[in-house]
Amino acid sequence: MRRRDVFVDSGAFFAFLVSNERLHKPAETCLRHLQAEQRRLITTDYILDESVTLLKARGMSSIVPRLFDLMERSEHLVVEWIAENRFFAARDFLLKHNDHDYSFTDCTSFVVMQELGIKDVVTADRHFQEAGFRSLLVSL
Repeated sequence: MRRRDVFVDSGAFFAFLVSNERLHKPAETCLRHLQAEQRRLITTDYILDESVTLLKARGMSSIVPRLFDLMERSEHLVVEWIAENRFFAARDFLLKHNDHDYSFTDCTSFVVMQELGIKDVVTADRHFQEAGFRSLLVSL
């Protein structure tokens, strides 16, 4: 764990990759700033799955290869995998906070962020702030 790690959510990937998305410029500025600071970007396989699904659902299949290229070529992006222990920790988190409308993928992200000591996230999803994390995209 490094203190300066930042989590990247699916909405940030979507906004970064889709030039006519309303948050494209803020996402691009934020991610480029983090890269210039050489901060390590952390995401999960569940977030990548959610990002691909979102792109395809919105008719943007042609952008999917760019996401995978970004994932494979970036020196600053690390993919954390949701193995069995993280899956069940996310289940427990979801059940404990069932009064919130967190998605299961949100809960896997929260578990990874807590495990790695990450407080900052590139997202516009209010659920991260509800769960006690600091959104860098919203604060721009």
